[in-house]
Amino acid sequence: MSLCFSYFDEDKIFVAADSRVSVSVNGVFYFVTDKYKKIRRIGDKVIFFSGDVDLAEWIFNSVNERSTLKSIEQSVQDNFHEFNMKCASDDSGFVMKILLMEQGKPAYFFMNSQDLKLRKQGSSKGQIYSMGANQGEALAHCLKIREQFEGIDEAIYRSFEYVADETVGGTLYCYIISNDGIVEGQGKIKDNKPLRTYKGRVFPYHCDLRGNLTASNVNLSGNINMTGGSISWANVGKPSYTATEVGARSANWLPTPAEIGAVYNNQTAVFNALTNNGTNQGLYMSGGNLYINASYIRSGLISASLIDTTNLSAQKIYQKDYPNNYAVIGGAYGDLQLFYQGNKYFSVYNGLDHVKLQHRNRDYLTFSSSTGKAHPVGGWDFSGATVTGLNTLAVFG
Repeated sequence: MSLCFSYFDEDKIFVAADSRVSVSVNGVFYFVTDKYKKIRRIGDKVIFFSGDVDLAEWIFNSVNERSTLKSIEQSVQDNFHEFNMKCASDDSGFVMKILLMEQGKPAYFFMNSQDLKLRKQGSSKGQIYSMGANQGEALAHCLKIREQFEGIDEAIYRSFEYVADETVGGTLYCYIISNDGIVEGQGKIKDNKPLRTYKGRVFPYHCDLRGNLTASNVNLSGNINMTGGSISWANVGKPSYTATEVGARSANWLPTPAEIGAVYNNQTAVFNALTNNGTNQGLYMSGGNLYINASYIRSGLISASLIDTTNLSAQKIYQKDYPNNYAVIGGAYGDLQLFYQGNKYFSVYNGLDHVKLQHRNRDYLTFSSSTGKAHPVGGWDFSGATVTGLNTLAVFG
């Protein structure tokens, strides 16, 4: 059972319903859970459903934000007939309410299990409607106290608390529907007496439109097919099956040559999958291979058959076994300096518009990009060279 209130203004609707689920045993109602949302926003509509929770889930999951009133009616009819065929002994009676703005005006549609027809209901400004458990008592109390509060929402909230029992309570979900959209709010309904509790049915149970399932117990007769995500066993007690029985790898498991080859030939794809395209840092194992993704690594010797230096940023590159011999990349525009025994011997200086070759900080050749000419600097000894192609008289000093 459940209770739903709606209030109609000229250009908006206020609607609210509770989240309590109950069960009737021999005419006596028992509390089951407060964690089932029976009123939901779906696209430009707010839909309230009161009846069997399993049937409610079938119907809520068969409609979406693109569903029209006609398609919702057809979906409810189809689901109701199928549900009755599978659960013939269950009490599957229901009532459903759909509220929306239609051509700029508040509109209210009603459907129940008696004739399975979605019918538009009349509504007038300032009218308050109640439907469901304790509806008469709740409406009478609301009308009695409404003048005590500035807004009708507070009077409706107090009316839920006034009739709270095993069938009404939990969380009050509220919606304001207008031409500007739908606004949602919620509040806790206080109980005014102890509740009779029923232990025979497992809750919470809920599956939303994004594919999230919440359930205390799931019995499956078929297969579980996962295309992503993971399974966490953190809060699971002693399992009923061994790791081998559920397909887990043994402690001494080694990958097959085919598995190793598949990982080796797709290193980049594996790395991206493990690290969410490089955004997640950490250590990862896959196929017997270790993957490291970090913003800073300090290490000694790294031995590898291949190091991909794409996007590598380095300032010093050392000669193997000679820590005082190294190359330095730096300067404003990327100079190259070669060091021997810790002393700078040779440099390629990038002046942006020219390049200079230096030995022990002394220039000996400059090339200018603006003139396209090379300029020897200092004294040049050509005594051991053969010079050809000179068209002018060479002067040697």
